[in-house]
Amino acid sequence: MIDRRALLGFLASCAWWGEAREDVEGVSRDQAPPNEDWVTEVEWLSSSSFRVVCGPRGVRGQHERPREHQVEVNVGGQGDWLEYTTRYLRMVVDKRTGALRVHDRGGNLLLADVRGPQRRGERVVWERERQASERFWGLGPNAELDGREGTSGPVVTSVPFLVSSMGYGEYFRPPGLYRYAFGERRTIEAPAGATNEFYFYYGPTPKEILEEHATIESPSDGIQSGIFRLTERPPRAAWTLPNPQPDWQGLTDLIRWLLRSSYSAILFPAVDLSIWRSAETEVRRRVYQLAVYLPIVYGALPDNDREGAELGRERARWIPFLLSYAHEAHERGFPLLRPLGMQYPRDPQAVASRDAFMMGDEVLVSPVIGLSRVRSVYLPAGQWTELGTNVRFRGRQVVQAPVSADRIPVFVKNGSIVPLAEMPDARRVTVHYFPDLAGEFFYYEDDGALTQLHAAPAGELLRLEVEPAKERVWEWVVHHVKRPNRVRAGGGEMPPVEAQEDLRPNHWWYDERRGNLHALISPPAGSDHVLYVAF
Repeated sequence: MIDRRALLGFLASCAWWGEAREDVEGVSRDQAPPNEDWVTEVEWLSSSSFRVVCGPRGVRGQHERPREHQVEVNVGGQGDWLEYTTRYLRMVVDKRTGALRVHDRGGNLLLADVRGPQRRGERVVWERERQASERFWGLGPNAELDGREGTSGPVVTSVPFLVSSMGYGEYFRPPGLYRYAFGERRTIEAPAGATNEFYFYYGPTPKEILEEHATIESPSDGIQSGIFRLTERPPRAAWTLPNPQPDWQGLTDLIRWLLRSSYSAILFPAVDLSIWRSAETEVRRRVYQLAVYLPIVYGALPDNDREGAELGRERARWIPFLLSYAHEAHERGFPLLRPLGMQYPRDPQAVASRDAFMMGDEVLVSPVIGLSRVRSVYLPAGQWTELGTNVRFRGRQVVQAPVSADRIPVFVKNGSIVPLAEMPDARRVTVHYFPDLAGEFFYYEDDGALTQLHAAPAGELLRLEVEPAKERVWEWVVHHVKRPNRVRAGGGEMPPVEAQEDLRPNHWWYDERRGNLHALISPPAGSDHVLYVAF
C-alpha cells in the first residue's frame, strides 16, 4: 500500500509550444523545447478514480480536498514506462511525455492519449484516441452529443464534464472555456493557467461516475424545501438554463437541455417559466404540467393565472419527494432528473430515449409535445402504474398512454414508495405504495430529520411501516390489491369505513373501483408504527 499521491518524477512532461497559429484542426508544427520546471503528478483518489496535475514543481492544483484514507496501488513498469494497478484499473504512463493508457482490470482499454498534454499559445491541448463506436454525453446543455456515434466538433463549453460509453467520466477542473473536437481522435483545448488538471472516474455506469465526481464537486450545503417553491428568481443552488423559444420546438429543446444537464453533472438545472406566458395556450399548459416535476422552476406567476395556480398547488405536493432527492444529490451526486439511459444504462432502448426522464428512482415523467391525445413512451423493465389513471403497464416495451387536457402521463415503478404532501405544511402526507416488490423511502424534513418508510409482503400479509421524525397524519395508499380481510396496528384491529370522506386516523377504506387500499394513521414522533394487512 502506498500513499494516494504518486509523484511520477518525469520532467518535461508538459511540452510547451511556442507561438502557434490558430486553425480549425488545432494543429501546430512548431514545438519549443520543453520547460524542465514543469512536472506531472498523478493522485489516486480511490481505486477507480485519479487526477492528473500538470504544472510547476510543487503546485498541486486548486481546491485540493484532504482525504483520510490511502489507496492500495501496486507500482511497476520499466524503462520509460510506469504502471499503476488498483482493484479496478491499470494505468500505464509514458514518463517522457505524460501520455496515459487506462484499462479496466479485465484488460479492456478505456482511455488512451495519443500524446501527453501540449501547450499551444494560451491553450493546453490533450489529444486522445477515440475507440470504435465510442459515444459521449455531457459538456453542458448546449452540447449536442446525446450518445450519438460519429459526433464531430467543435464543442465550446464552460462545463468540461464528459461521460463515455466505455464506462468512464472525464472532468477538467480549472474554470474557463474548453474546446472539444470529436473525430477519429478526440482533442481537448483547455485554458492554460498555473496548472492544468483533469480527473478520471471509472464507473462503469453513469451514476457511479457521478458518485465519484461528488467527492470532488458536491452541491452546496443547506438544502431546504424553499428552493423548490415557485419564486421570482432562481435560488443560489441552481444552474440557470438558457431560455428557448416559447413554442413546441422550444419545449423539445428544453427537455433535451434538461437531459444533457444531468449527464453534465448539473444537479439543479433551473427553468424560467415567465417566458412561456406569451406561448399559445396548449404549449403553455404542457409546460406548466411538466414544471411540476422539474428540479427548479422560477418566474413569478400572476395571481389570476389559473394554470399557474394549479402548478403551484400540484408542485407543493411533490416538494417532500424533491427535497428527499436533493439530500441524495448532495450526498451521492445523483441528479434529481435522470435520463432513462442514466437510470437503466444496460437497456439500449432506455439509452436511446430522449423525450422522457426519471424523477428520482421511482417516477417516470413523459412530457407531452404536440396536440396528440396519445403519448408513445418506452417503459423499462418492471411493472408500471400511470399515476393519474391507476392503469398498469408491462415494461420493456413502448406503450400508448392516453393524454388528458389537465395532466401529462406519469408512471411509477412496481416496488416504489412515493410520498406526496396533501397540505402546504405537509401535516398530512399520502404515501403511495405499489406492490408486490418491497420498497423503502427516506423522507427528509427541512431540519434534516429523517422519516423512514418501508413496505413489503410478509408471507401472506402486507407490512407497512413508518418511523416518523415528526408527528403528522400519514395515509397509506396501496395500489392494485384485493379487499383486505383485516388491517391491524399495535396489536389491535383497525375498523373499515364505507366511504372515503369518512376516513379518519386508525381506520381504513377500500376503493373498489381502483382496487386501492387507504389506511390513515397518526403515530407520534419517534415511534415505530407498523400496519399488517391480511387478505
